Amino acid sequence: MAVTTAVKGWFDTLSNFMTGMMLANDKNRYNTYVRNIMTIDQLEAAFANDWIARKIVTIPAMDMTRQWREWQAENDQIEKLEACETKHLVQMKVRDALLKARLYGGAGIVIGTRENDPAKELNPERIGEGGLQYLHVVTRHDLSGLDGTETDISSPWFGLPRFYQVRTSGQNNNLQQSVRVHPSRVVRFCGNMAPSIANTDEGWGDSVLQVVNDAVQAAAVTSQSIATLIHEAKVDFIKVPRLSEIMQTKEHSDKFTERLAFFNAAKSTTNAVVMDAEEEWERTQLTFSGMPEVLEAFLLIVSGAADIPATRLHGRSPQGMNATGDSDLRNYYDRIKSDQEMYLTPAMAVLDQVLQVDALGSIDEEIFYEWSSLWQMDEIAKAGMIKTITEAAMNLVNAGLVQTSALAQGVQNRAIE
Repeated sequence: MAVTTAVKGWFDTLSNFMTGMMLANDKNRYNTYVRNIMTIDQLEAAFANDWIARKIVTIPAMDMTRQWREWQAENDQIEKLEACETKHLVQMKVRDALLKARLYGGAGIVIGTRENDPAKELNPERIGEGGLQYLHVVTRHDLSGLDGTETDISSPWFGLPRFYQVRTSGQNNNLQQSVRVHPSRVVRFCGNMAPSIANTDEGWGDSVLQVVNDAVQAAAVTSQSIATLIHEAKVDFIKVPRLSEIMQTKEHSDKFTERLAFFNAAKSTTNAVVMDAEEEWERTQLTFSGMPEVLEAFLLIVSGAADIPATRLHGRSPQGMNATGDSDLRNYYDRIKSDQEMYLTPAMAVLDQVLQVDALGSIDEEIFYEWSSLWQMDEIAKAGMIKTITEAAMNLVNAGLVQTSALAQGVQNRAIE
């Protein structure tokens, strides 16, 4: 019998009087979630010492930037834009900002132009060709808000600090200087979405390690426990007559210790066990059956928590008959593509305008870019695609539907790509 009941102090939920589900004797009824925030020291320790935590932070940041993007413009414009990106290390700095945002919950790229006052609002169209001076990556902890939070709902920085103070430190973290920076000059990258605005710190998010911490620690404990058992995989048992009497005096115990040392030396030298006729020796071997499956299960939980396929996170081969892991990687790459388009592109909008003006002298609304595909075909797949495109074009021409000249340039471009 299942009914919906309201227990004092609890929300309405499903209970069952026959099984005791969600009644007073059900232990699951007392489960509750607790928000344990990881400190900066804990985040940095996990990143520095745990390989799983480190890969969870770095892999998506690397994958979102490693193939980078392809500008769609005139050839000379593309050359200038790519030269500007190379000069200012844009790809590397966006990667670093994403990595720090994932680790700390937020990071930014401070845009420096030839204007002397970084507290002034940035107008990309006015910096002029060659006007970009620097791009500096800073964590959320190096950016502190000034003058309160912007409350004007019509402002593009609504809910964010009106100004930032960029802190720089020297040796022994001694404060050297602080710079007042307008929010228009800070390209913000946030971590995981915080549960509510009230719990956020100046609009930043949570570290990606916050939600996976329990799973990572469980996998680490399991791995370390199995490693500890390796030391106990082989245990020798030696039965000595009247051992308790022998150990009662120091003289006899010292002789017994020397006897054991001789026993081990003789066993190592002659690969045989040498003992008295009245002594007994036996060896117990520990089996590890089932332990690899347990560790594998915990690693899969980590992969699910991090939303990264096990083939990418752990670098292991796909499991199961005819398994290739292609579908897992394709789904993962599709998610990375979505993150690039919905997260990176708008976050970098002002930076891209600055890059255009710095490289070309003005903003061309016709210029855009596309994120390069992470899925790379092998040579056989590339040859097969070219063959398919060519045969399709020939069929259209032979059927008299399209002129050869109309398809030639398109087929050539696809083959080159």
